[in-house]
Formats: sequence, C-alpha cells, structure tokens
Amino acid sequence: DRPVGGRVAFLGTSAATAYPGMGAGLLWAFPELMDAVAAGVWVGVVAAGRRSWAEPLVRQLVGEGLVETIVTADDVTKPVPDPEAYQLALADLGIRPENTLAFTGSAAGLRAANSAGLATVVVTGDPAATRDIPDAAAVCADYDGAEPLLVANCRRLHGRWWAAHKRSAA
Repeated sequence: DRPVGGRVAFLGTSAATAYPGMGAGLLWAFPELMDAVAAGVWVGVVAAGRRSWAEPLVRQLVGEGLVETIVTADDVTKPVPDPEAYQLALADLGIRPENTLAFTGSAAGLRAANSAGLATVVVTGDPAATRDIPDAAAVCADYDGAEPLLVANCRRLHGRWWAAHKRSAA
C-alpha cells in the first residue's frame, strides 16, 4: 500500500446537496478536514445544491481559505450521477484523478466519482449500513470510527484501491 505522492486532493460531497441538515458531513469531518489541510492536502467540495446556498454554508462550517474549490449545480449542465462536477473540480484544482480521494454519502455520488476515475470513500452515517460496496475504496459509518479518516488512513485506502484497480484493468 504505497501512499500517494506529489499533490493530492480530497473531494467531498457530504456538504453538497440542498436538504435539511446539509453540511453535517463537513461538520462531522472537521477534525479530519483540519488534518488534511495541515498535511498540505487540497480540499474541494462538489455540491448538488446551488452556489448561493452551498458556498456560504461551507465557509460557515470550515472558514475561509480551507477549501480550494467548490463546484455546485450552477457550474454543470448534468447533475450527479454524471461525473461532470467531479471532472470540473479536478480541473479547478489542476490535479489528476489518481491523486484524489473522494468522499460521498450517496450511491449517486459514488457512481459519479467512480465515473470520473476517483477512488471513493462512502460515509453512510449509519453504523448498520457499512456493508461492503465493491466500487468503494472503503465504507464507513462516520469519519471518526475505529479507523478515523485522517490523512494517513486515507492514503492507505487510496493506495489499496488504486492497486486493485490497476490489477483489474491489466
């Protein structure tokens, strides 16, 4: 399990959709998000909601300057599960899918991220719903469970996913 080298980024969608309680994923992930920022990892948010709603919420939850890019429904022509939003976030960051780990709480988000070539962690929010999802790099009930999603663990999950996918593509 070789960690990712060079520039790396995490893309999260848990603060993304316009529904009551939106942003809880970012708030739950705050310690892990701060760990990523401290390690020099770029952080982006892909939001299914409108920019006028998502951007102020992200700023309120994590502050100014910690998130490198926010891609919202206003920026794309095709909604998730189309990969367009993830592809735009990657372009905004100037980074390749191989150096990125996505986080999502939905099947549509997983399909979109995988279609964009991203290793993806599914955070279910439900300890009973942590079954194996073959296309996911990992399935977790939350960000700070038995193996918190801190940078070191995320790099390990990312490396494992890419090693398995390079073998299956060969």
